[in-house]
Amino acid sequence: MCGILFIVQCNTLGSLVALIGGVISSIQFHFRAMSAFDLIVILVLAFGGLGLFLRSLKEAPAEQNDPK
Repeated sequence: MCGILFIVQCNTLGSLVALIGGVISSIQFHFRAMSAFDLIVILVLAFGGLGLFLRSLKEAPAEQNDPK
């Protein structure tokens, strides 16, 4: 059972990486028509969203997992 779970997790992770890679590769930024403020806003929002996503993948502490 543990081997099947590992395969499923690898397949899920690979699919997620392929999906994110496909989205990133299709984005086209035109830096000539973009001000520095626009670029900074885009980068802050992108890294903020990535941080929230990665934080959501982290396991909750044990005391939060136990329903009371």
